[in-house]
Amino acid sequence: MTRSHMAALAAALALALSLGCDSNSLPSQPFGQPPLPPGAPGAWQDLELSNDFVEVLALTTWNGRLIAGGSFFNVQGHPSTSLASWDGASWARLGPNIGSSVHALAVHNGHLVVGGSFSHINGDTIRGVGDWDGTKWTPFGSGVSQGVAALAVYDGDLIAAGTFTTAGGAPIANIARWNGAEWRAMAGGLNGPVWALTVYKGALIAGGSFDRADGALAPGIAAWNGAGWSSVGGGVGGGAGGTIYGTVYALAVHGDSLIAGGGFTSAGGVPAYHVAKWDGAVWDSLGSGVGQYTHEYVKAFTTYEDSLVVGGTFPGNVRRWDGTAWVPMSALNGFVNALTVYDGYLIAGGWFPREGGYPANGIARWGT
Repeated sequence: MTRSHMAALAAALALALSLGCDSNSLPSQPFGQPPLPPGAPGAWQDLELSNDFVEVLALTTWNGRLIAGGSFFNVQGHPSTSLASWDGASWARLGPNIGSSVHALAVHNGHLVVGGSFSHINGDTIRGVGDWDGTKWTPFGSGVSQGVAALAVYDGDLIAAGTFTTAGGAPIANIARWNGAEWRAMAGGLNGPVWALTVYKGALIAGGSFDRADGALAPGIAAWNGAGWSSVGGGVGGGAGGTIYGTVYALAVHGDSLIAGGGFTSAGGVPAYHVAKWDGAVWDSLGSGVGQYTHEYVKAFTTYEDSLVVGGTFPGNVRRWDGTAWVPMSALNGFVNALTVYDGYLIAGGWFPREGGYPANGIARWGT
């Protein structure tokens, strides 16, 4: 086994552990679609970030470039890289190496904001979240105590969320807002990790592995109205290993609906396998959902050519919703953590080695 294969295997195991998979448990009742072979019709093209280990954890666009964050080996002669940019023709290492994986990206006040589990960048103390203006890094105060897994902009403030217990040195539970001068608490916060953020109908929506928001029951998903938290239709249920509550790993707005994805089998009591939509009043499923087993997850959403596209750890890794069913988009060899659209192409990032007939390594584009 090569070094890259060993690293990839370790990354896959780490992901399974971080998502709460139990390798000794038996699969639950299968549902959704069967696996896809490598040769299924499609048009994935490798973006050639590296021929070595690549795991992309976050994607965004900034200043006309595609930005990829994660953990990459051997990019332009650098043995380890966390952040890279693509101009449509070639990759560039973006700024000095962060020294730890990047887990979240956002654009705020024209600058690129990067979140992760780092404590220093280029020798400067920057804890969990940093601002890159294209020339230099700037901290957000004293930062946060642990990891940042999701970023968003709400009512002009930067929102950071993840697995931290303090922000700016003050006790703050897993989610905080930066008002331009300091970190502020958002009421009592959330009682578990936050993996995803979006804005829907004037509210900030948080998804994660929590069951309470400011002390009130809110399984997996909660809404912030600027003053307080509330449950979103009773939240999600039926997580891996028979847990009562589910987990939300991805959020998006598509049309007039909020879309939630993750590890769950119901939303608001309605059967919904790993993906569900909320219209502001009730939850509904999208077809038969995606995945074969309850321990397979949705990790990312985007809209491409007016279609909702989903990525994750389920067979095939990427599918699009045609209004009545989930349509396969070929197959990638592993799992997809992030999706976006750049220069007219659908971009998928994750851990999927280019081997065994599969076309790409860690980051690929779909389109002709």
